Amino acid sequence: MAIALTLFNDEPITPRPAKENIQNNLLPIIAISKKKTATVDTPLEKEIKRFNNYIKQLHNYEEQDKQNKAEDETLHKLYLNKIVPLLTEVAKAKFIFVQHTDRIFYSQKVSKRMEHDFILFILTMLEQSAPFVDEAKKMFNIYVEKQQAILSKKEKKNIEKKIAEEEMFKGENNEGDTNYNFENENGFEYDENEFTNTRRSAKKYTKTPAAISVTELYKELVKMLHPDLEQNEQKRHTKEQLMKQLTAARDERDLFTMLLLKQKAHFLNGTQPEDSTYSLEKLKLYNKTLKQKIDSFKNKERQQLFENIVMDSNGYIKSVGKKTTPDEKINAQVKELKKVKKGFDNNLSVIKDHDDIEMMLMEFMDEFNLS
Repeated sequence: MAIALTLFNDEPITPRPAKENIQNNLLPIIAISKKKTATVDTPLEKEIKRFNNYIKQLHNYEEQDKQNKAEDETLHKLYLNKIVPLLTEVAKAKFIFVQHTDRIFYSQKVSKRMEHDFILFILTMLEQSAPFVDEAKKMFNIYVEKQQAILSKKEKKNIEKKIAEEEMFKGENNEGDTNYNFENENGFEYDENEFTNTRRSAKKYTKTPAAISVTELYKELVKMLHPDLEQNEQKRHTKEQLMKQLTAARDERDLFTMLLLKQKAHFLNGTQPEDSTYSLEKLKLYNKTLKQKIDSFKNKERQQLFENIVMDSNGYIKSVGKKTTPDEKINAQVKELKKVKKGFDNNLSVIKDHDDIEMMLMEFMDEFNLS
């Protein structure tokens, strides 16, 4: 049941139970008065309509997000059951191929330049196989030592310089990776990582609408849901579960979930929110926060759309692929991995002497622009 609120003295409209309300029977919708003397909406009425619209949008987004998460879980299970065993088979096929080419390559004397390219090729193959085949991991370490032995002083210096730059860059990033939670005298909390570099350099942090709305609502809901304030044992247990949800929603600054929890709290306590709870100023603040969450969902939608865009060789959009099911995604990967494995199996009979290996190395260096 949706709790209808009125912010006017006139008789309120009791909204018909929409599909959203049935599926999520505590969806907070604010009712607007039946009797209207003016044809133009007041600022308060505009904010109420905006609030109701945002709530409905977010409910739909949340339902879609639940469906997406369920699909991700299915995809993960299929990946573990179908893809991981195939990845192991491909890794073994690569390792057998590496052993095969290793025997041929070192069966006679080779130039230092050719050995340099061969070691790079072998390390690339073994790096992909090492997570799945222990023998590949051991062989990888052996070839790392071989690579170190044939490198020139100049090459070693370049590698050391590159490693030092990566470590320095990593160190700079780590300085900003630590999560710091601050709390001022008003109980306002924020996470440093939620601010841009520009905001980090500022002397004072600005309280975002999301942070203010959530903090204020959290304090209100703690009084309504704290289990220590409940005498009824059954309700106490329910409030313990709701408090966990409330804490998680506060940490994620999820105002929408907190508004649902507020409705559940009133329903559990047998009370109704006062009209003053939804003042014009508070509704404006809530609407800004809800709009932020809607924008985040829209950005996620755009990202998913871009992932389905197929480009041609000139960089133009060729087509927008349809959304694939977990089974379709896995089956496509299975097909590709079987093709890769078959390719390595076939190469065992193709690579027979040094000329074959030299040709293979030339193709490898060209493919990865290493020549």
